[in-house]
Amino acid sequence: MDLFNLSEIETELVFQNRPSSKIKSPYVSDAVDKNGNNFLVHTPGLGLGGQYGKGDTITVTQSNPKSKTDYAMQCVQVSEEGYSKVTVGANPGFAEKIASQVLTKKLMRNYSAYNLISKPKDYKYNGDLYLKGNDLIIGVEVKNVVCATYDPNKKIDRKDSVFYDKSLPFKRSGIYPNGVLSQKWNSKPVVSSRSLLQLDQMVRLIKEGYKFLVLFIVNRADCDTFKPNWQRDKEYSKMLLKAHHAGIDVQAVGVEWKKGVCRFRSMLSIDFQRW
Repeated sequence: MDLFNLSEIETELVFQNRPSSKIKSPYVSDAVDKNGNNFLVHTPGLGLGGQYGKGDTITVTQSNPKSKTDYAMQCVQVSEEGYSKVTVGANPGFAEKIASQVLTKKLMRNYSAYNLISKPKDYKYNGDLYLKGNDLIIGVEVKNVVCATYDPNKKIDRKDSVFYDKSLPFKRSGIYPNGVLSQKWNSKPVVSSRSLLQLDQMVRLIKEGYKFLVLFIVNRADCDTFKPNWQRDKEYSKMLLKAHHAGIDVQAVGVEWKKGVCRFRSMLSIDFQRW
């Protein structure tokens, strides 16, 4: 089922470098069109773990008129030797919109009786979305998944964010989190202390009767499973497993991008096992 159609407003450019030669921010890149014209592109997903580089095709939409950039990146066409070419949703802010459409269109069977609402007054958790149904309110936390596992038998010539999964049989899985272990949680290195704080708050509040859904949007079409990224961030992976055991619902949605259209693929299985 189609969730969004950007085909009439999107443009394809060729990525050059990040940060831009004009604006030295990691969130701004240089790109050119087929005629060689230069443009500034807002890159909210940064480098997507090194999955794209100079010469790769990116899909963009026009930036806000007040922005210093010309376009905002929406998708990247990732092509790696030994793996199928795939379009990856590169705008983390779009994951929340995808989640809203999935829930509004009742594509998650367990939540078909629920409707999206505004944040309830005095609700103790600041979620991305909120659901109400069956006399229950559920806080929803949405995460954008752009990276995937790699087959140990298909090595690639890149080191950044390449995680080989030795599980047999190999199934390509979307993984989260990804990034540099530059923050601390209980004195241990983590990718995002905020993400751990969110899970910790949910685990605490579930004891007061709160209900939560952690929804991972696997924003690429080559994965049929989701896994916490034990290789990158053990602390987050352990906390997600703890949240799952505490009764927090953890789900994963797979989507695909084709010619500017974002389509719902299916619900994905989740494997919490260490790998």
